[in-house]
Amino acid sequence: MNLNGLIFSNLVRRKRIRTTFTIASIAASMFGLTMLLAVVNSIESGFRKAIVPRVIVHSATSLAVNLPYSSREKIAQVPGVEAVLPWSWFGGVYKDKKNFFARFGTNPAEVLDMYPEYAVPDDQMKSWVADRTGCMIGDQLASKFNLKLGDKMVIQGDIYPVQLDLTVRAIMRSRNRTDNTSVLLFNRDYLEELMGRPNTAGSFWVKLKSDQDVTPVSRAIDAGFYNSDHETKTETERAFQLQFVSMLGNIRAMAIFVGILATISILLIVGNTMAMSVRERTGEIAVLKTLGFEPGKILTIVLTESVLLSVIGGALGFLPALALTAPIKAFAASAGLAFLEGYRLAGSVTAIIAGIVLFVGFASGMIPAFNSSRLNVVAGLRKVV
Repeated sequence: MNLNGLIFSNLVRRKRIRTTFTIASIAASMFGLTMLLAVVNSIESGFRKAIVPRVIVHSATSLAVNLPYSSREKIAQVPGVEAVLPWSWFGGVYKDKKNFFARFGTNPAEVLDMYPEYAVPDDQMKSWVADRTGCMIGDQLASKFNLKLGDKMVIQGDIYPVQLDLTVRAIMRSRNRTDNTSVLLFNRDYLEELMGRPNTAGSFWVKLKSDQDVTPVSRAIDAGFYNSDHETKTETERAFQLQFVSMLGNIRAMAIFVGILATISILLIVGNTMAMSVRERTGEIAVLKTLGFEPGKILTIVLTESVLLSVIGGALGFLPALALTAPIKAFAASAGLAFLEGYRLAGSVTAIIAGIVLFVGFASGMIPAFNSSRLNVVAGLRKVV
C-alpha cells in the first residue's frame, strides 16, 4: 500500500462513525460562520466609497428631529461646500408593512447633481421635475413590484400622518451594479404642502469640492450651529449609513467573536479525533517504523490526515452556503430586506474560511503528528505483542 492509500484507509476505513461525526461538526460550524461572514460583508460592502465626496448634516439630538430648512443656506456658505440637498426620510407603508424600502423627500431638480452615479433618461427626469406628485424609483424596486412609468403608488404615512399619492415618472439605475436601488424619491414640496408648510428637512446631504474638505467642512458646519436651538452632527456618508446597521448591534464584533468560538471548537474536535486515532494506532506506527518509515514520513501521514479531515468538513460547510446565495437574495427581495439583496460570498469570506480550515487542520494535527514521529519502537511494539 502506498502513502496515499494508507492515508485514505486511516480516514475512511477506521472508526467511520467517529470520522463522520467529526466532519459533520466541522461542516456545521463552517456553514454557520460562512453565512454570518457573508451577511456582514454584504452589509458593509454596500456602503462603498461615494463617487463624489459627500457628508450628511442632521440633528445632534436625534435622527428623528428635523432641522429648519433655513439651515440649508447657512451650510451652503461654508467654504468647500459645492451643493446642499434636503433629504427627509418619510417611512410609511406601501400596500403592506413587509414591503420595506427607502422613501425620501427631496428636491428633484438637484438629485443628479448630488448623485452623479444615478442614470436617468432626460425625458423621464424632466417629467418628474414637472410633476409635483411624481416620484422616481430605482430599477430594482420597479422590477420587484412590476412598476412602470405612469403607475400610481400610494404610501400611507406613519412618521408623517399623511398619505402620498404618487405617480412613477422616472426609473433610475445606478452606474455601480452593486448599489441597492430599492429606493423611492419624491418631491419634498408635496410633503410640505400636506404637512402645512413646517419648512423643515430631516437632514441635508452636502456635496464637497474635494475629499480633503471632509474634515474641515464637517467641523465648520457643526461649529456654525453650536450652542443654537438646532445643533448639528455632520458625518461621512458611510458613517451615517452604518448607524442604521449599528442599531442591530456591533455585528462585526459579533462575527469575530463567533468566528473565534467556532475555530476553538473545531480545533478541539479535530485535535481530540486525531489524538484518539494516533493512540489507537500506536502499534501500527511502531510497525511502520520497523519497516523503514522515517519520522518525517510518519509526521506527514498524521498531519495530512488532520488537514484532510478539516478541509473535507470545511468544504461540506462552505458549498451549501454558496448554493444558498441565489435563494437568499430572492428571499431578501421578497421580504424587503434591502441589506441582504447584495448577499454574496466575496473573496474575502472565502479566504477567511479557507484560512481557518487550514489553520485548524495543521494546529490540531501538529502535536499528535509530532508525538507519533518520536514514538519509541520498542514501546510501540508492546501494543502488538
